[in-house]
Amino acid sequence: MQHLKSIFMTVALLVAFTCATGCIKAGGVIAYKIMGPPKVPALYDPPKEPLLVMVERYNSPASTSMDCQTIAREIYRDLVAHDVAQPIDPVLMFDLESSNSEKFSKMTISQIGAAVTAKQVIYIRLTSHTVNSVDGGSMISGNATAMVKVIDVATGELRWPTESAAGYPVKAEIPMQVARRGMTPDLVNASLTRQIATAVGKLFYAWQPEDGAPRDAVE
Repeated sequence: MQHLKSIFMTVALLVAFTCATGCIKAGGVIAYKIMGPPKVPALYDPPKEPLLVMVERYNSPASTSMDCQTIAREIYRDLVAHDVAQPIDPVLMFDLESSNSEKFSKMTISQIGAAVTAKQVIYIRLTSHTVNSVDGGSMISGNATAMVKVIDVATGELRWPTESAAGYPVKAEIPMQVARRGMTPDLVNASLTRQIATAVGKLFYAWQPEDGAPRDAVE
């Protein structure tokens, strides 16, 4: 009799444990559906100091130079929206360059940062930014890559990433797709610019991954 009671108790405990585990899993599924996937943490959280966003691509055509300015503006707005550090409007840097482009070209990153009262610079070296079309423009794609690092203005030293002087790699890609009506190279280029800017911005704040099916690459 005692043996039967022990068996019943064991079975009851197993049933209770199974139910509890199932409830926990169900609760996790419900929480995921309501709140979505957990946030991805920032890779680097810049201190609350004046910060300049600087984007460059060496030996680039004028069109890419304009892309660099657009990317800098997009990242600046993204950092402001997410309360990252104390972003400085990159227009101040653009004005500095336009006032004396020859002098500007010889300035170091730290010197440019100091000239606009920054304490730190997010420096983005754009390594590629291209839009490709084939079959007379019926198929179109885009690709952008960059290396990102944070420079201390006072010392000129690398703040982040500490393990790589070259910087942290980011990329954006618009897969080859059928060019819908109105999908021009300029439109794809603008979408690519937004994507690479967003990829850089997300390095510096926690963000929520998208849940569900991916969106069309060109917005």
